[in-house]
Amino acid sequence: MSPILRKLCLFTAGWLALCGFGPYRPAGMGAGSLGMGDAQVATGTGASALYANPAGMSQVQHGVVETGFARAGQAGSGAPFASIVDSTSAWGIAAGIGYAHELGWTIPTPQRSGSDLRLALSAGGQSDAGKLLIGGSARRLSAGRPGSAAVQGWTGDVGAIIGMQQFRIGAVVH
Repeated sequence: MSPILRKLCLFTAGWLALCGFGPYRPAGMGAGSLGMGDAQVATGTGASALYANPAGMSQVQHGVVETGFARAGQAGSGAPFASIVDSTSAWGIAAGIGYAHELGWTIPTPQRSGSDLRLALSAGGQSDAGKLLIGGSARRLSAGRPGSAAVQGWTGDVGAIIGMQQFRIGAVVH
């Protein structure tokens, strides 16, 4: 088999596996977290930090805009999403916002839909000895099925990351 055909087969098989199987994941988690088995608590940066640990938004200084469509295989649904994270502040402060709207199309199960809005803020500092990052996020959830009452509410996440040289420890309370 030629190398190009082999890569095409691997890409197609990987795409089908990601679209058809696996646990439910928030739409905006990103491909990086999927490649690491969703282990993003201590290493997540940018938009994936909105979902894994908001403290991670301050790990690197950059701005990130992510948009896309995530397909949840077994749930038979999909979600368009958009996330913006800006951590270019000189003071180690980062802010982010993410939105996803889940569309359910499983048949014969009644359709469901919902929205997930996240707002997050983090701050941190670095020295020669290491770094300390702290962050929090608020999340507005709304979900329902046609003909039934919608479930709505606020939740929050608080997280921290401590880093020393090449070693990082992360913790988050959802």
